[in-house]
Amino acid sequence: MPKSNYFRKYIPIFFILISTFAHSPVHSDTINQSLFGLHIHGIASGSTWPSTQFGYLRLWDSHTTWRDLEPTKGQWQFHILDRYVNAANHRGIKVLLTLGQTPAWAAARPQADSPYGPGASSEPLDLADWRRYVQTLALRYKGRIHAWEIWNEINVKHFYSGDLQRMAELERVAAEVLKQVDPENVVLSPSIQGGAFRQLDAYFKAGGGRWADAISHHFYASTELPEATPERIRKVREVMARHGLDQKPLWNTEMGWLIANSDGGYGRQQRPVWSSWYKPDPAEAAGFVARSYLLTLDGGIRHLFWYAWDNGAMGLAEQRGTQPKLAAQGYARIREWLVGADFHGCRQEDGSFWKDPVWVCHLVRDGQPRWIVWSEKDRLFNVPIKWQATHVQGLLGDKAKPSVSQVTVGPVPAQFSR
Repeated sequence: MPKSNYFRKYIPIFFILISTFAHSPVHSDTINQSLFGLHIHGIASGSTWPSTQFGYLRLWDSHTTWRDLEPTKGQWQFHILDRYVNAANHRGIKVLLTLGQTPAWAAARPQADSPYGPGASSEPLDLADWRRYVQTLALRYKGRIHAWEIWNEINVKHFYSGDLQRMAELERVAAEVLKQVDPENVVLSPSIQGGAFRQLDAYFKAGGGRWADAISHHFYASTELPEATPERIRKVREVMARHGLDQKPLWNTEMGWLIANSDGGYGRQQRPVWSSWYKPDPAEAAGFVARSYLLTLDGGIRHLFWYAWDNGAMGLAEQRGTQPKLAAQGYARIREWLVGADFHGCRQEDGSFWKDPVWVCHLVRDGQPRWIVWSEKDRLFNVPIKWQATHVQGLLGDKAKPSVSQVTVGPVPAQFSR
């Protein structure tokens, strides 16, 4: 190959790698329980409350949408939402309620396609019905529901089939009502799913986001590894900055992967799209949970709601939440490692053309440094002498073991400490 062609071919690759392996911005703040959000689907139908601790509950796929609460105009059915809110409040867990999914009687298009029933994906015909719906909930649950998300995944047609200008208007009205009832209410923009950055940009162009206290996004990367998360966070923040919204907090209100049940399957309902999704093995799935929290945290996000506890295909537990999987153990352990610790960011180390890089996240707890380490594939890692690490604990291990100078690290993180 001529020398000029060689440089044209490989020098761009070199700079891409340098960019990829660059250190993340350093953050330093104490992690609290509200980082750990969760979805529970079946409390009203027999699911047990999660055995793992968490700090925030997002109500979605929980039979608590507008069409569930007010199936007939003026006739309210609060019993399921009351059960969720009371159970969460009793345990000191904050609640995020996702609004929307219009009842057919209020829909601009009563036959609009939706898995939740005809018309649910439509915007309401009359803003007065929307205003009354939001006000009714805000008054009933004042001080008990802490955050309100305007709508779920407005880039997905069967969740929202209206135009973006109308959605921006729904955001404005809901924010106005919620703040009037209780200035402490936190209002989240309607969420966008995955890599739909153009749709996010279009919503902000339509006037959305400006009335919300925070921007909601679902950082799904279902066909990829958790390490796709930093780039997605970067792109969302770019879009926010383009519209002057970069000073608002960013929330990761839904994220998850397929997690096999003990029989190797994914529940009774099968979807064709799952054929292309990444399917981690049980231990790797536990690693996915931990890695997702660390990388989301490193991206400056302080709320991640895992989807879900008792979902048939993506659950941390099966048998209506009574049988936790290894992924639930991973959720509990990364929470144990992070809550109460000061977080100082993550970076990639010891990577090259021939080696998978090792990810290292730096924490400080009670004045003592700790390091959480993993690699996408198993490889040997030389523990830095300067760490003076004396113990190492695996994500799925019971107790910390004495550290050695060289260890095998892989997709399931381990924590080193003095």
